[in-house]
Amino acid sequence: MGDYRRKSPEEILEEIHRLRRGRLKIIIGAVTGSGKTYHMLREGQTLKSQGIDVVICAVSTLQRTETKKQLADLERVPSIHWNEGETEYKDLNLPGIVSRNPEVVLVDGFAHRNRKHAEHRTRLEDIQFLLNHGISVITTVNVYEIEGIHELARKWTGVEVRETVPLTTLGMADEVRLIDVSPETLISRLNEGHLQSIRDGRPLPARI
Repeated sequence: MGDYRRKSPEEILEEIHRLRRGRLKIIIGAVTGSGKTYHMLREGQTLKSQGIDVVICAVSTLQRTETKKQLADLERVPSIHWNEGETEYKDLNLPGIVSRNPEVVLVDGFAHRNRKHAEHRTRLEDIQFLLNHGISVITTVNVYEIEGIHELARKWTGVEVRETVPLTTLGMADEVRLIDVSPETLISRLNEGHLQSIRDGRPLPARI
């Protein structure tokens, strides 16, 4: 006979919590401009066509035409804009998202530090909050923004990364997708100015 036993109330509640918890998908790109947001928005369009309730918040198209086209009719929950020096940033509007209560929210910048006095210090904590409210999240991150890997990127490029997410964070994801871009494509995007933040270490401005 196997080891059968009655589950404790705590174990039952934990299982219920896992069932109600939202799902997390992380899209990883080599650098800014590798197509993470484009693929995230395309996936949002696919989900919407399947009848899934999808919204976006704090998504940055950087005014790229092909990426902006993927916005199409996706509903947007307005983000919270704030400035540090001359750079504009966007935080998630948690009350707005929870009130709207979509099935899925698309969010850029997994490795993001929130404004002072925000409810949570980081976007990682924001996303955990949404997952615990049963809202699934698809988000993006650059590989050099993952703790441990960012040190290698600094040695190779000289770029200091301001914010990172722990490598162990990938373990909380239900799915991780790596966007594979050829060196030729990266060089082309560098020449077009899409990878400016990698060359000079400055953060890209917030858009939309």
